[in-house]
Amino acid sequence: MDREIWRVSGKNFDSVILGSTLPFVALFAIQSESPGGPLGRSLNRLHEKYGDRIRIGVVDISQSLDLALRQGIQDAPVFAIYDAGFLRERLPAGYPRLDVLYEAVERYI
Repeated sequence: MDREIWRVSGKNFDSVILGSTLPFVALFAIQSESPGGPLGRSLNRLHEKYGDRIRIGVVDISQSLDLALRQGIQDAPVFAIYDAGFLRERLPAGYPRLDVLYEAVERYI
């Protein structure tokens, strides 16, 4: 994945996601689902389209299950969109439809 895609855990969640001045799209997934497959490509396409207007990150729920549960993530993979420090939307990412993800992101930029 692109170097502009953050690795997020319980240790840096508050500063990286909640403290972001830009909308933040987080992919909550098991690590084996996220880096190189279709979900990783979706994150890279999101970065190519929106560049510096959003922040993007991945939460490996196998390492941060408590964080996922605190955020109400009950299934994975899922995209979560944060804006102004609040979780605004969750979108299932098992079959990522980029048009749906783009529409959701555009509501916050």
